[in-house]
Amino acid sequence: PDGRALPGVVWQPLATRYPTTCWSPGQSVIDRIELPLGNEPPPGEWWLSLSAFGMAGEQPTANLPVTLPGGARDTQVGLGPLRVDAP
Repeated sequence: PDGRALPGVVWQPLATRYPTTCWSPGQSVIDRIELPLGNEPPPGEWWLSLSAFGMAGEQPTANLPVTLPGGARDTQVGLGPLRVDAP
């Protein structure tokens, strides 16, 4: 809401039991992740940017295509707005 970006979070689906390298084209993967917003996140509408990428050991490799609603493809998808209220 205040225009600053927080550091990214690298996450592997299902606690690393199902890495992106095992996904099939067109497959949907559902998981849950909690993202840290800091000690006193500003209230308002937050937006997330989700991208998928392959891994070679501990190093990220090229971004994988993401299919957006409507069928277009990109390297990221915006999610939001997500409402965060004041504590």
